[in-house]
Amino acid sequence: MKCARKGCNKVVSPTRRRYCSDECRKMANRERVSQERRKEQLAPVSKRFRKQKLRTCLRCNKEFLSDGPWNRLCQACSEKNRSSRIRVFSVPYRWPGVIRRGPDK
Repeated sequence: MKCARKGCNKVVSPTRRRYCSDECRKMANRERVSQERRKEQLAPVSKRFRKQKLRTCLRCNKEFLSDGPWNRLCQACSEKNRSSRIRVFSVPYRWPGVIRRGPDK
């Protein structure tokens, strides 16, 4: 059996599986990783984050095509939210060491 790395035509010894040496194995893995990175760089947006599908708007209950899991309002409702003066940014910050307890029994 010949070595699985491109360009290497050496015979693989019976004690090994795919590559003739550790050097060939390392070089093949480097080539594979660099090809995967190139593919990721050429892709416009990762499929992991890009999940477009029909969703129901949380404000008007109409169906719309969302851009991803973060998009839960249709275009019209998001424009209304931008134009309104009420702004809610986040919940109040809790200090990491503070534990809230209920009333004593």
